[in-house]
Amino acid sequence: FQGSSAMEIIHSNKGTRKLLYDGYAYTVHKENKTRIRWICSQKKSRNCNGAISTDILVTDTLNYVEHSHEPDHIYMQGLKVRDELKSIAEGNTSKPGQIITAKLSLVQSKEVIQAVGTTESLTQLVRRVKKGKVRKDPSTIEESPVPSPEEYASNIIYDNESSKPVILFATDEGPRLLENADAWFIDGTNLTAPPPQ
Repeated sequence: FQGSSAMEIIHSNKGTRKLLYDGYAYTVHKENKTRIRWICSQKKSRNCNGAISTDILVTDTLNYVEHSHEPDHIYMQGLKVRDELKSIAEGNTSKPGQIITAKLSLVQSKEVIQAVGTTESLTQLVRRVKKGKVRKDPSTIEESPVPSPEEYASNIIYDNESSKPVILFATDEGPRLLENADAWFIDGTNLTAPPPQ
């Protein structure tokens, strides 16, 4: 068997590899040093025994078992768009709706847009990806990363980079206001301060 399309690897919602090939999606069944055995991702839902074996680099097909259903190229394109959406969402500070709208505006086919899923499911997908990739704010000074990550750098005005750190965060305007003030009043409610935007 020689398929007419290229093999593509995407990632499932659980982060596992998924092979898209000739209108079918496959998940890893077995893997050894030289080959990977993939089974149809619709094995349970469609009682399909379709399978394919590839070399370990997923460049050549070694064995192929026919599927019990027709290929669905539109659905495969929808899976690719979902995978691209997840990649875009990682580390993106935009709102989920903005990320989804920007990505779907690049998709030409209405059928593919329908295959991608509902707005609600895409919003949930983007939120899940963003939540998993967002660094947890440190709750103690010991949890603060040293050196400070780049996303903090724009607001750090002082860091002694010591084992007993003193780090001052401020906007550009904050120190100027303090410089012109006659007196400073310090309150110990910094635990209730809102997280940076």
